Amino acid sequence: ARTWEGGDEPCRIIDVIGDRVESWRPHWTDLYTMQPPGRFDRTLYPDTRHITEPTQPLAPSYLSDGGRFRTTNLVHSIFAAPDSMQPQQTDMMKQQAKREFRVERMRNRQMEMQERRFAAEAAAREFDEQR
Repeated sequence: ARTWEGGDEPCRIIDVIGDRVESWRPHWTDLYTMQPPGRFDRTLYPDTRHITEPTQPLAPSYLSDGGRFRTTNLVHSIFAAPDSMQPQQTDMMKQQAKREFRVERMRNRQMEMQERRFAAEAAAREFDEQR
């Protein structure tokens, strides 16, 4: 490698890069000392622990300790609040909300009709009195 005048540091960028990668680049002698690749050596196995072990709070499937260690007795107790993590409970809560909305809408509609009837009767009485 070329060096500066009087120094032992490389003077070209390619020399600096070469010195950095020289340690992990395979050499000719490695062909005789290394074992040939085995059955599983050519396949990359990515680290999936963030999916199977969601221990980091920012992981998409993270569960807190309280959510992770719930017991069946605690979840299905008659005194327990509905658990929104269970799909059946979520569906039941949605159906209940729809039912309540429909009942409230019918109640409001009946009140409006009653107010209209009272207003119409009052207007008819007033008209009859003016006659």
